[in-house]
Amino acid sequence: MAYLQPVTTSLDYFLMITLPISLKHWHSDSFIHAFRNEVLALAPGSVPLQQVCTQGGHVDNDNIDLMVLSHHEDDINLQIKAGFFFIEIIGGCNCHDDPIDSSNYCEFLIIINKSTAECSFTAHSE
Repeated sequence: MAYLQPVTTSLDYFLMITLPISLKHWHSDSFIHAFRNEVLALAPGSVPLQQVCTQGGHVDNDNIDLMVLSHHEDDINLQIKAGFFFIEIIGGCNCHDDPIDSSNYCEFLIIINKSTAECSFTAHSE
């Protein structure tokens, strides 16, 4: 299970996401399965999908899936490129079919620190 650890600075308060199960399974055949399950089990909003919404809607947290596209490591971090499939719910016109759903896809580079399991998500484009 992924853990959210509170982190405070003089400027703000945020939660650091850790992926200890993914880190534990890194050198095993079960890594992709463990990573996928752990990321999909994160609290809503942990993966910054809202940043990549294209039509001003919000993310339907019940309809998210991911696919690992590539993964490798360096001395300090694991680096995983993953594609996310999600639904953006778009409202706004008060029409009879409001709100509408839009299927979206985006890619993120997920970096996991090998010492702490802390991770970051960065929207990735070619």
